[in-house]
Amino acid sequence: MVAYTDSIGFDKGSAAPDYRGSHRTYVAEVLMDFAAITAARVAAGATAFTDTDSIQAIPIPAQTVVHAVGLEVLVAEGGTATADVGSTDTDGYLDGVDINAAAGTSYATSDGATGYAVGFYYGSADTIDLLMVNALDTAVIRIWAICTNVDGSVEYQT
Repeated sequence: MVAYTDSIGFDKGSAAPDYRGSHRTYVAEVLMDFAAITAARVAAGATAFTDTDSIQAIPIPAQTVVHAVGLEVLVAEGGTATADVGSTDTDGYLDGVDINAAAGTSYATSDGATGYAVGFYYGSADTIDLLMVNALDTAVIRIWAICTNVDGSVEYQT
């Protein structure tokens, strides 16, 4: 298993958004087209993804609560393909989602009992990761997260 931190072939953003002190709720998302990612990795001379590899998909800033995470299949893989979505717990948000499901199939943390079903607090910056239980090379998926910044950097007046 290799844990990839690069974003060859997809845009996860250059850094986590900086909403310190704003207490803002927002949706972070990434579109992953594995045919394009595979082609870009080949062109860059990078290693192809295999089963059990993981990808850092969405950067999460420190002092953020992630309320829910979801995955939408836009184009099915075309063969056996499952994946997990998590962080410290590799399947904390989604466990064994079918990436070969019909286009339009969606999964969310509220669908079942996972480690982070009621949300997860990030005290320090981290990422939401996609763990490929089976290698992905043609699927197109969208991963999203509903996040709230809870940084206490607002000045306290006495």
